[in-house]
Amino acid sequence: MTFVDKKTIGERIIEISKKSKMTLKDFAVELDIPYSNLQKYATGVSKPTAGLYIALYDVGVNLHWFVSGQGAMFRGAVNETPASDGTEAKKINNDRGLIICDWIKHYMNTHSKDEQAWFDVELSRQFPQYKEWKEGK
Repeated sequence: MTFVDKKTIGERIIEISKKSKMTLKDFAVELDIPYSNLQKYATGVSKPTAGLYIALYDVGVNLHWFVSGQGAMFRGAVNETPASDGTEAKKINNDRGLIICDWIKHYMNTHSKDEQAWFDVELSRQFPQYKEWKEGK
């Protein structure tokens, strides 16, 4: 599996926003990230950071779909159509840490060395505890 180009990631950000019936600005508020950053990701100006992946996970986005385009847009969804009340976009926290750890392991096992290095740097930069977890401490 190859890394998704920035434009595709941007298109997916916009698609999630539309499916959740939110403007990009409202979606940034829901994700608790600056609107200007979300705009840069959506337009392909900047690569998404680990913080974006975690914020998307927190609002119910299936990270596998986000990076690969495969599967349902939202975790636990039978299909890619969200409920009209936006329930897929509500924050959830059950077992978040374990699921994120599993996803990181999966990402590292399915991407090139360059992609792994970029992701490793992003995680280390944003989450100092990541290095300890990675080293098994």
